[in-house]
This record gives sequence, C-alpha cells and structure tokens, in this order.
Amino acid sequence: MARKNIEVKGAIETREELERTMGEYAAAQIGLERSKAEMEARILEVRKEFETELAAFKLAAEAPFKQLELWARTHPEEFRDRKSVELVHGTIGYRTGMPRVTVKRGTDEEKLCEALAGRGCDRVVRTVRELDRDEIIRLARSENAVERHLAEHLAADFGLKVTQTERFFADAKEETVEG
Repeated sequence: MARKNIEVKGAIETREELERTMGEYAAAQIGLERSKAEMEARILEVRKEFETELAAFKLAAEAPFKQLELWARTHPEEFRDRKSVELVHGTIGYRTGMPRVTVKRGTDEEKLCEALAGRGCDRVVRTVRELDRDEIIRLARSENAVERHLAEHLAADFGLKVTQTERFFADAKEETVEG
C-alpha cells in the first residue's frame, strides 16, 4: 500500500482541541492495535488448520525423496554430463552450495588466529577495529578532568561528539477511548 501525504489541518489552539485531537489519535492507534491482534489471531487459526495436513505431506515426501537420493548416488553415470536429470514429474540433481571454510570441531578460533598470525599467515586472519562508543560516552560524562579533556580532544580533532536527541511521542490510553 502506497503512503499518502497527510494533510495537516490548522494548528491546535485550545486545550479542548488538544484533548479532542489526542482522542482521535488514541482511537486510531487502538483500532490499529486491535486490527493487528485480530489479524495475528486469524493467521494462527489458519496455521493450526493446515498444520496436520502440512505435516502429513512433509512425512509422505520424506521416503520418496530418500529413494530418489539413493538412486542418484548409485547411478553417478547419469550425472556425468549434467548436474540434473529431467523426469516426467520433475527434476532431480545436485546443486553446488556456496564455498565455506570449516574448522575442526573443538578448535578455539581465537588461538587458531593467533597461531596463524604468528606463522606469517596473518592475511587469512581478519582484525575488526571499531569505535568503542560506550567508552566515548563515558569519557564525555566523566567527572575526571583528564577524561573530559580527552573527550573534548576527540570532539575537536576527530568530530566525535556525544549527542542526545528528543523525539515526540503520544501514548494512547485504551480505557479512555469508546468503541
């Protein structure tokens, strides 16, 4: 659904208009939440309705799939020229997955990275460097003069400022809206 541009009526001038406008907003928000809840409940009902049937089809498909796979493994000659075989009711074959690196089970990856880097294989070890935003905020709010000075230096020389914004909100009280 495309978003429409909302035309805003004139500015609210009285407390009565403010209360009425909040009532309109609350009614719309509550209606939205109720509709979402009803939709989710219906989706749940439909899922439950089809759950048994879907499980039965899935179970019925497992044995034939395994038979097809066994046939493919025992007849590799059928796949010499192509990775798939066209049949009357469908196609069977092999799909090549994305390449991936596997590490022997139980390997401590951190120690492995250290060992690789120590043997001149640091080109296969990635080092991630990122700003410690929590530390920058802590420095800016610190009572310690040295830390505050460091925060000022980070702001002046590197543009690392700590900012905080306020966002307007409107919370509807469900119990006050009729309907």
